[in-house]
Amino acid sequence: MLKKEIHQFSNSLEALRDFVDLVDPFLTERMLAMVRERSSHLTPLAMALSRLIPEQDATATPTDEQVKKVFDGEIVLTDNLQSKEEDKRSIKIEVSGRDADKWEEALKELAKTGRRVELLYQSSLINLTNTVEWFMSQLFHQYFDAHPDAVGSRENVFSLNDLKSFGSIEDAKAHLIDTKVENILRGSFEDWIQFLKTNAKLHMGYLDEYMDLLVEVFQRRNIIVHNGGIVNALYLSKIARELKDRKEIGERITISRTYVDKSIGVFERTFVLIAAELWYKQTGEEGQIADTLSSIAFDHLTKERWDIAEGLSKFIMAGKTVPEITRLFAKLNYWQAVKWQGRYEEIKKDVETADFSGKGLAAQLALDALANRVPEFFQLLPEVVTVDIKPGLRGHRITYEDLDTWPIFREMRQDPLYATFREEHISEFAKASENGEQTDETSSGAEDVNVVSPQTKHYQETST
Repeated sequence: MLKKEIHQFSNSLEALRDFVDLVDPFLTERMLAMVRERSSHLTPLAMALSRLIPEQDATATPTDEQVKKVFDGEIVLTDNLQSKEEDKRSIKIEVSGRDADKWEEALKELAKTGRRVELLYQSSLINLTNTVEWFMSQLFHQYFDAHPDAVGSRENVFSLNDLKSFGSIEDAKAHLIDTKVENILRGSFEDWIQFLKTNAKLHMGYLDEYMDLLVEVFQRRNIIVHNGGIVNALYLSKIARELKDRKEIGERITISRTYVDKSIGVFERTFVLIAAELWYKQTGEEGQIADTLSSIAFDHLTKERWDIAEGLSKFIMAGKTVPEITRLFAKLNYWQAVKWQGRYEEIKKDVETADFSGKGLAAQLALDALANRVPEFFQLLPEVVTVDIKPGLRGHRITYEDLDTWPIFREMRQDPLYATFREEHISEFAKASENGEQTDETSSGAEDVNVVSPQTKHYQETST
């Protein structure tokens, strides 16, 4: 039901990440190049920074003689100790002499280049919230399409021109739904969530951990769009206390690359699950939902976005009617996502006591890799890996390409035994690489391919 919309949402967020990845290094390099070019004129700034950050390498602090060689003028630094807190310290810079004008020009140029990076992050945040709003619109439309009576009728009055423009009752119904959705979207982010809880009866327990962060992102977007990025009382009243981070009214709020990346990840992790829960609530199609989430989760595993893969995989594992093999590999994906985040102790007992006998050799190999059972892994490996998976062997084999690329084997690939195995099977790995390139060249868009996760696609046709 919502497969297409979920993939569009996930793809849009991936495109946003790609955009930032493409532009950010270019703008950052431009700024660094400017700093290198005008380094002598920015000497007062270097001196101020060395005083603010005294723990830095002493050799990085210019001596008086070095300053005189590169800067023709007098530099006076005055500490403004308005607060004992380190992040509130500031230094007043006063410059006079022949290079004073060049200092001011360099400082303006530095601010200009820094502003470009800041605008990239601001526009990315606005793009993110717009994408989320579009996705919510799709979810609300899906809900009202399935429950048209929920639109209500008492407050809906059509004008004569409206009635003339409607070609059918369906047109009038669509108009009512569009109007209702627009009215909901005019509310706050919290209003959207409350509507889904109250009307669509979604539980959304997976939001509890992230709700404060999600609200803060929208409030930050609001002050950027409506208040020039300046913190106001409304912003401070809306966000959680622990997120205020000593922000004060009148202070300009900043957005970092880390903040943008984290915000995109949190929205994808939570809103894909909102769509999945609504999908299940209206259709009960747990198998299709699991396949859709598995595809997205595996993609994030390959990109080392462990937290997103963790959330989606955990949701799949909770499905009551999800096929056993799908739940099995969702469990492996969940376990590895937790492990790669440095939290192996949380799952160590479950992993090391898991019994995968009868679950398929491929699953056993993956479990051995996850539990770091090196001897068992390399003893089983020759029996499991193959260039092409033949019919009848699904559920028991993986390809050399899988072995070389699946995140769950990342630790095994670092073991010296893996290098030995690779040398002994160099022709098979080469053939697998050729097959992979041919697949990439002939594959169609994401909307047309099988959405089953690459980590489970080989095992869907067999009962293990």
